[in-house]
Amino acid sequence: MDGDPAVEPEIDGFSRVLPLPYRVALIIVLGIWAWGLNLHYLTLIKIDVPSLIRYPGRTSPRHIPHHLSCYRIATFLSIPLALSLFLFWALTHGSPKDIAGWEILPNLYLLVLVIGFVVPLPFVSRNGRSRTLATLKRISIGGIAEAHDGKFGDILLADALTSYAKVLGDLFVSLCMFFSSSHSSTGPPNRNCGGAFWVPFIIAVPSMIRLRQCITEYYRVQKANKQTGQISPATGWGGQHLANALKYSTAFPVIVLSALQRSPDPSRFGVSEATLFHMWLVAVVVNSGYSYYWDVAKDWDLTLFSNARTRDSPEYPWGLRRHRWFHAKEFYYAAIVVDAMLRCTWSLKLSVHLDHFNDLEGGIFTMEVLEVLRRWIWIFFRVETEWCDQQRPNCSSCIRVGIACTGYRDTTNIRISDQTDFVRTKALANTKTPLKQRFTGEPKVKLKVRHLPQDLLIMGRDMFFTYYVSDFSRTWDFLYNYLDSSHAPKHISLCIEAVSLAFLSHQVSSQTARDLGRRKYCEALRKINIALQDPVTAKATSTFEGALLMDLFEKIMKSASEINTSRHAHIEGALALVKLRGVESFKEGTEMRALMGLSLNSTVCSLSTGQPVDDAIRQIRVHAAQFVNTDYPKWKLSGLMLEVTDLAAEMRQGRMTTEERIAKSAYFDRELELVALEASPVWTYERRNLHGAHGERLVPDGFPLVYDVYPDRMVTQMWNVLRIARMLLCEEIIQSCAMGSDLEMTAQSARAKTAIFTLVQEIVASVPQMTDCDLVAKHKLPSGSTGKQHTHSMPHILDIYILIFSLYVVAWSKSCPQAAVDWSVKQLQHIADHFAIKEAAIILEILKKQKLKESLDPWALILEESTFKAKKTVKAVLNTEKERVPNPRNSSPVEKNPVIAEPSYLPTWTRGRTKSLH
Repeated sequence: MDGDPAVEPEIDGFSRVLPLPYRVALIIVLGIWAWGLNLHYLTLIKIDVPSLIRYPGRTSPRHIPHHLSCYRIATFLSIPLALSLFLFWALTHGSPKDIAGWEILPNLYLLVLVIGFVVPLPFVSRNGRSRTLATLKRISIGGIAEAHDGKFGDILLADALTSYAKVLGDLFVSLCMFFSSSHSSTGPPNRNCGGAFWVPFIIAVPSMIRLRQCITEYYRVQKANKQTGQISPATGWGGQHLANALKYSTAFPVIVLSALQRSPDPSRFGVSEATLFHMWLVAVVVNSGYSYYWDVAKDWDLTLFSNARTRDSPEYPWGLRRHRWFHAKEFYYAAIVVDAMLRCTWSLKLSVHLDHFNDLEGGIFTMEVLEVLRRWIWIFFRVETEWCDQQRPNCSSCIRVGIACTGYRDTTNIRISDQTDFVRTKALANTKTPLKQRFTGEPKVKLKVRHLPQDLLIMGRDMFFTYYVSDFSRTWDFLYNYLDSSHAPKHISLCIEAVSLAFLSHQVSSQTARDLGRRKYCEALRKINIALQDPVTAKATSTFEGALLMDLFEKIMKSASEINTSRHAHIEGALALVKLRGVESFKEGTEMRALMGLSLNSTVCSLSTGQPVDDAIRQIRVHAAQFVNTDYPKWKLSGLMLEVTDLAAEMRQGRMTTEERIAKSAYFDRELELVALEASPVWTYERRNLHGAHGERLVPDGFPLVYDVYPDRMVTQMWNVLRIARMLLCEEIIQSCAMGSDLEMTAQSARAKTAIFTLVQEIVASVPQMTDCDLVAKHKLPSGSTGKQHTHSMPHILDIYILIFSLYVVAWSKSCPQAAVDWSVKQLQHIADHFAIKEAAIILEILKKQKLKESLDPWALILEESTFKAKKTVKAVLNTEKERVPNPRNSSPVEKNPVIAEPSYLPTWTRGRTKSLH
């Protein structure tokens, strides 16, 4: 902010072409086009901006996207602006007298601009217009919404107003001159119109708005801390909001000093013009430097200004951050440089050749346009930062304070109690016997140390929500609706308790938790059986969700020796409920995610039984396509996996010729390869080099010394699911081609072997980021962990779990290079020993047994992979493999579930389930 020019005695050439009112209108319309471009590009890279700002979503797929709606508004405002400007040029011909005489034209357009915002338009959403006006009204007095009501949208709009501060000042000058009898709004701008106070005041208003918002957020943090009685590790004591408020306050000296420079009067203020300039220079350097630091370090969450250890982390490019959505790191570096340049446009005043540039009307207009450009670029990265913050496995608050995200904690389970007596007893128990007692021979008093009892149910529930629901699988986020068990249906509360105890018993090997979980499960079965007898409650959402929870319980608790052909009964029951309700009754949000989770789980059932996919699954996908982004790689991959499942069923039934097996396997391999080629930038990862002996240890002999860093666990998992599916298809091609001897089969077999080698290299490169605690994965260790003896967080352990099956497939593959096979076995041993994950040891035993037998059918492996990956249940498949490796060719037909007589509309899939647990 560098001041404004004095009144020009004559109209300058630039103002003849583009008078002040048109300049204001042009920059406002330009900002609307820029926002549309923001929305458009961010939508293309799968960032849902409306959800971040809590803007009304599209209720129908027939509604146009938000960016097209924005383009429509910008077009509606641009056409009359162009017509008005052309008419003004035609009427005035650059004549100062005519320019002053036709000032009504640009001001009429400003009226059109106001009408466009306020009056309902047929092609503009009423809800959207109302929301925008409500937001403007709220922030105009410095208000800010709560996070769930659109706080981020308020911040974006208020920050945008700070970039439009000078434009708002020009708008006031234009209107003041229009209503003044001695000036024309299209004449030379008089920035002293209305007095020396009003223009600087209006320019300062946006900064005052953001200042008040920051103070409001500070008091909210203080209030929350006071209510909980402690400082939250996520929000701290609110110091960051005060620091942000300080940033906006540094704008006020710049505004005041710029206004004083416009009409310097040493006799009035007692300060010379040179001193005034030096004061302004100090103020503008502080303001620009502080604002630039905040842009990079806080708004964009980059590590450029962090300590050397954080900035130089091998986990991400220098000066950036771990979680990034834009594919190319050059985007971030370019934004950093451009933001710095545009923050310092005031430096033109320091040039002896360009010092008057900011005093020219054309120069002022250019500076205002450049500030809008800077804000446009800033929005891309600010929204990207917020989007990354809200993606799992971390939340915004935890990322910003630099701690590991533990997910949601039910505050009703956190109690502050008086432990004075307990601490006193422990202290007395550790106190040495007094000297008097030693000499008098008085008997020693035995003090029993008391311990606070641990509630297994609370502990299991907390662990389940923290590590499974919040971190591991989004399928289960419908459970957040039942955090308050007093308001949840009884069968849902019992199901949650049963699953929580099962999860706890698996993690800590607690037999007590296991037994208690079984009792809760039996109670839940009885309750849900009662619900099924009522046609109304049978269609309730909670009944469907209860079926999913009961299936999850059995997957965690039961091993293969306990699970027979009825192990998928709860899934079949859930599908029956879907058919009863009708797929169309499931709505967008948590219901849809639960339904899609059932779709994946049912696909696993089809694989395990050798049956084709149920038609209901395809109906689910048709319905879900209205609400999800069908261009997303995961959607395409899951659709192809349905086709691959049907292919596996056909092959198991022995109905296909060798040529058909080869042709269909090759076709689906190409389709999966196409998904991989089109996955970026949604599924992106960064390849990095390894060096020296340490690098050679992390990859098989003869493999490239590289490793890949993925944004998160989910992206790693999806890539490896795709690679494993392709490997199994290629193995099928190689096995089938071995039965023939023609040249075409030989060529296809060679192509499949080449593809497997490439896929193995990619799987191998995905491993070090999780397993190498010495260097590559060192950042995943808990704070303070050093040396060989260190602990691992639960999220880190879950990261390791998703690699186990990928390593298994590499070690199993007959076409895999022997060096990669040996390396995979060593990695599994390392996981079993170093991370104490027993499932890795079980996999090693399976591999040893398989060496004594012929290689497995590839489709048996898909069964294991699907259960382990798509279902995301840590124990289910690995325990299945612990007991036996099924041969799908010898699998027996699946028995039909009995159907009860009353009521006749539902299968009694829950009948007899309690007996199977004992």
